[in-house]
Amino acid sequence: MSVHELNIKTRKSLHRKIGLTYEQLLRMSAEEIDAFIEERIEKKLTPSIFRKHFVNRGSVYLFFKKLMPISDVDKRLSKI
Repeated sequence: MSVHELNIKTRKSLHRKIGLTYEQLLRMSAEEIDAFIEERIEKKLTPSIFRKHFVNRGSVYLFFKKLMPISDVDKRLSKI
């Protein structure tokens, strides 16, 4: 797992907008953060794009089903 660090200005901006410190955000899951924000704004968060049962969050490759299994990668590499 890689560690990402945010600069002080970004951390302050997140704290001002969300109401949680950077350290609190690191300890929370995405669902917990969503629930906190929904409670704070008193509205339900809705995803911008739905595709079947998949919500547009995270990897673009997963969203458009362009992610290849490792077995396909191995097959293509073995042809080289």
